[in-house]
Amino acid sequence: MPTFAFWNLNQKVTQEAIRDFARESDADVVVLAENPHPVGDLLKVMNRGTDRLYSQDAGHSDRLTLLTRFDPSRFHLVTDRPGIAIRHYQLPLGASFLVVAVHLASKMWKQTEDHVQLGAWLGRSINEAEVRFGHSRTIVIGDLNMNPFEAGVVGSEGLHAVMDRRIAVGGSRKIQGESRAFFYNPMWSLLGDGDDKPPGTYFYNSGNPVNYYWNTFDQILLRPSLLKFLGPDGISVVTQLGGQSLLTAAGRPNQQTHSDHLPVVCRLNTIEETEDGDEESVG
Repeated sequence: MPTFAFWNLNQKVTQEAIRDFARESDADVVVLAENPHPVGDLLKVMNRGTDRLYSQDAGHSDRLTLLTRFDPSRFHLVTDRPGIAIRHYQLPLGASFLVVAVHLASKMWKQTEDHVQLGAWLGRSINEAEVRFGHSRTIVIGDLNMNPFEAGVVGSEGLHAVMDRRIAVGGSRKIQGESRAFFYNPMWSLLGDGDDKPPGTYFYNSGNPVNYYWNTFDQILLRPSLLKFLGPDGISVVTQLGGQSLLTAAGRPNQQTHSDHLPVVCRLNTIEETEDGDEESVG
């Protein structure tokens, strides 16, 4: 099954911890934000002692590092824009994917209204790529610096990402007479402190009158055409690597030992296209 993994490293995570993250998640595509390491040095550590080798993405994203185990001849650079890297991957004996890696600007430097506009800009970039490649097998993964409930994520002119799979499989809805495609946002099911898990992926006590404390900035969104390949445990927030917790005793991301963000992983069942162009699961 193809697996996609993301971690905002906060300029702190060691190469060995990144290696453990990639291996324990068995990720085919690893997306890193705020990576402090030269990619060549990182790859030496990640590829030591294994025959499943990672290679560097051919792009030049300013805020993201993309590593993949896919054959380099099977992926195509679509676009690199500030905080956005879009790639087209062709799986062996399977369907192609659009992977949209994201690290949008921090709330420390942008207002809420700015993030609404950034969401719209990201949405347009995705639509352009889907039109270019003629399909919408698209996964968005990264640090949106917005929560799932914010306007830039849920708004029709942004990512249009909904919490209900049953609504998402409808494909789209019309706004002012124009069709707007849905994303499905499975991160909603991970909000809050149920099931002995962290309430989000990033903790910040702002001290402001409106203070969420926990935020889920690190997200994975999928177009409806991929939902049949997403199992009930297909999305996870990682809290332990190499036998070591990523959390403090208070249950918050331990930025002293790792990062202030928790990593996220998406596992999809294997996909192949039938002769009529529809997708079928073979995994």
